[in-house]
Amino acid sequence: MQVVSPAPLLCVAVLAPVVTVFTLLVAKVMRNASLATTLFWGGLAAELAVSVLVALRVFAGEVLIYAFGGWPPPAGVVLMANRVAGVFLLVGIAVIFACAIALKWFLRDSGADLVAAYAFTLLFASGYAGVVLTTDLFNVYVMMELLCISSYALLSLRRGRAVAAALKYAVFGGLAGLMLALSAGVMYGLSGSMYFGDISLAGVAGLGVAGGVAALMTVWSLSFFSALFPSHFWLPDAHSEAVPPFSAILSGVSVFTGFYVLVRLTDVGLSPMGFAASLVQILAQVGALYAAVAMLVQRDVKRMLAYSTVLNAAYMFMGLTAGVGGVSAALLHALTHMLGKALAFLSVGVLVKWVGSRDIYVLEGMGRAVPGVLIPLTASVLNLVGVPPFPGFISKVTLYGALMTHGSLSAALVLVLTSGIAALSYIRLLEHLWHSPVKHVGVFKLPLTMSFAIYGLTAAMVLLSVACTPLVRIFNNALGVQHIVYSLAESVMP
Repeated sequence: MQVVSPAPLLCVAVLAPVVTVFTLLVAKVMRNASLATTLFWGGLAAELAVSVLVALRVFAGEVLIYAFGGWPPPAGVVLMANRVAGVFLLVGIAVIFACAIALKWFLRDSGADLVAAYAFTLLFASGYAGVVLTTDLFNVYVMMELLCISSYALLSLRRGRAVAAALKYAVFGGLAGLMLALSAGVMYGLSGSMYFGDISLAGVAGLGVAGGVAALMTVWSLSFFSALFPSHFWLPDAHSEAVPPFSAILSGVSVFTGFYVLVRLTDVGLSPMGFAASLVQILAQVGALYAAVAMLVQRDVKRMLAYSTVLNAAYMFMGLTAGVGGVSAALLHALTHMLGKALAFLSVGVLVKWVGSRDIYVLEGMGRAVPGVLIPLTASVLNLVGVPPFPGFISKVTLYGALMTHGSLSAALVLVLTSGIAALSYIRLLEHLWHSPVKHVGVFKLPLTMSFAIYGLTAAMVLLSVACTPLVRIFNNALGVQHIVYSLAESVMP
């Protein structure tokens, strides 16, 4: 395995969207909408191109690192991309790109500031890239704050009830961010470093009472951002009230970040952490049961999909406490959920915007009137249920096998039971959209941009089903040498 240093591509992945935001401000002052649109798409396309290049290089056998200013850890901030990071950088940015294609159509009649939407979407992409690539716990806090502040702003663009949802998310998200910053400070005081190569959650937890408290604070704050029960309370309001492209980004991309950082902070997940691992496993199982039942009683279709996100986040945390095999399975499930949930929110969003209601009974028969939307929506639902040959089936079977191998029988049973309960909710949704009589509400023609976004995500989901088995092996191998790579990277820095 070759370690390359420096790799400026990683710096570009984090900073290019931020630089583009400053140019957008110039276009805003000039009141030039066409220039703003061109700059936005140029910045986002550059971000996607960098993500592709990073993915190609890491799959060619390289591990990319970049130390800002040439400063090694613990003094400097270091970005690193192994194969896990390369996959999630590419898929996450691709989902953001697809959702951005749909952005203008959804905001057309909302009165929202399109340039502001462009700017905060770019800042979100920058925050996401920073979280995926950084190897410094304090920089995780900085990038997580950038990601969250962008999320609050994107959510509140719709105004009305969305502002109240954004405020609740912002207040508690700020507290979680403060908790993360405090825990990073304690870890630095105990170990003298915040570099992932020098610290791990299990190691810090063994440094007395202060270390145990710091490790628990870190787990709690990051689990808040990934909506682990009972810290999920902000998500149903936030994700259901947002404009559909932002609902897709928040549910598909943002929720994954806290879980991902926990993976980067450990070699084998939370399983060596004893009490903390048991607590997270219990919360994940209770959260999965709660979210599955909550889905079943929803009439609001977007709120049902939001509770589905809570359910799938619980699945990820189940895997995080089941050793390397469980973490690899959870990472695969995160990928399948990322694509499937983004596609579901975009597809449902088209019907909701056309009809003007999120009530499943008001939407009866509307899917049959727009088959160009209903077919991708059905594919996304089958993926979320876990029906073969969709990748959601492979990820759930892999996760089930990892839980059984690790001896987590109760978690495996909860996975099967809640998947069945959630399937009833999805079947009810499809039944209302497919089989109810079509109401005459006019003729709807799916815009070309929406077709690109929806069918692009559908194609990516189908391709993922082919790549699932190789990805599990790749994740297993990368996790097995993760701490070695951190140490090796440190040794070759200037």
